[in-house]
Amino acid sequence: MVKKILRFLIFVAAGAAVGFAYYHLFGCATGSCPITASLPRTMTYTAVIGALFWATLCTVDKKPAEQPRQQEEAE
Repeated sequence: MVKKILRFLIFVAAGAAVGFAYYHLFGCATGSCPITASLPRTMTYTAVIGALFWATLCTVDKKPAEQPRQQEEAE
């Protein structure tokens, strides 16, 4: 459980870091861009994208539960 939460936080932090880098490299200086006009908004949006990406990968990693084999008794 702790490993799952830690992995989630890593994806959210990585998303926020990407937002930080995007704001400083390509951010909108005029304020006309609704997402990239402010640093907190850009980091929040990309952190949410990181969380959604984690959720997508989390469902891919799950293996189907194995059904226990039922032993058939010979009559």
